[in-house]
Order: sequence, then structure tokens, then C-alpha cells
Amino acid sequence: MRIALIISAALVALLLWLIWIIAAKAQQPRRMANPAVPVGRYRSLTFNSGGIALQAWLLFPDNEMQFRDSSLLPLVIVAHGWGSNRSRVLRYTQPLLDEGLAVLLYDARSHGDSGAIKAPSA
Repeated sequence: MRIALIISAALVALLLWLIWIIAAKAQQPRRMANPAVPVGRYRSLTFNSGGIALQAWLLFPDNEMQFRDSSLLPLVIVAHGWGSNRSRVLRYTQPLLDEGLAVLLYDARSHGDSGAIKAPSA
């Protein structure tokens, strides 16, 4: 009886440990490098968020000369989804650029080329 209780407790502990490992693994997104780069005028940026360095691209429209001061360009920030990166959302930028909007694409923490954190969440 006592051995059965010890074995049962060990199995429950093992099961809880496996559940914890699976949950911890599920919180880590699959890191994908950025194979593509923007076409046209852009600037690579690095900025900090919560002490973590994030990598970004700032894309400029071709017709930005219609603004006297390029610092007044309207800006759209495009965020990618879980397990993705900024190069995967490049396809959404051309219509925005054609309308004269600047576009900022960034890699979220623990994604793409940005720094990692211990337990990222959506």
C-alpha cells in the first residue's frame, strides 16, 4: 500500500513536471530571421522596450517631398503576429506607402532580430 502511494505520488509529480515543460515551451515563439529587406527608401532602427533592444525598419513613401518637413509625415505602425517577424508583413506596406504614409515595422520581443525575454506573451 505504501509503495503504491509513493509510485502514485511520483507519477503525479512527473505529470505535473511534463505539463510545466510543455507550457513553458509553448510560451517561446519560434524565432525566424528576416530574410527579406524593404524595397525603396528605408532606415534601420533600434529602440528599447522594457530594457530589450527591438529592431525595426522605417519605410518612407516616394512622394514624401509633398511635406515641407519630413518629420511631419503621417506614420503607420505595423505589428506582426506570434512567431512571425517584420519581413513577413512587408507585403502590407506598399498600399500605405503609395498613399504617402511612412511605415514602421518592428520585430517584437523574442521575435525576428529583436532581443529575447524569458516569458513572452501575446
